Amino acid sequence: MNGKTHRKKLLLLAEEC
Repeated sequence: MNGKTHRKKLLLLAEEC
């Protein structure tokens, strides 16, 4: 697992909230 993918997921979650 790459750290970039994790960051993208967090960004997606923040935008969804």
